[in-house]
Amino acid sequence: MAPFDMANYSLFALVFVYLTVIVVVTHRLKNRYPDAWDQIGRFTLFANNSPSGSWAFFKFFVLSNDYRRLGDKPLNAMALFIRVVVAIFTVIFALNIFLVMTS
Repeated sequence: MAPFDMANYSLFALVFVYLTVIVVVTHRLKNRYPDAWDQIGRFTLFANNSPSGSWAFFKFFVLSNDYRRLGDKPLNAMALFIRVVVAIFTVIFALNIFLVMTS
């Protein structure tokens, strides 16, 4: 299997994992922390998805530590997982671009 194909399959798998975790996190926020869910614009993956809602969710979980004030250990672990997935995705995406440009 070519490195380019492996990178593409890895990206596809990471996107699937990321979207699954997003669904779990938004469901948890909606049911346990409605104020935090309001803060990110009542973001859901399908029904209320917009660029501003996606950005608010991304800022809340990836770019800041605002989620930690909720004191929810499973939610903290999911936020850390989201951060790791985003970092790995970014590296593989950059590798993919490099492979395309050098081939």
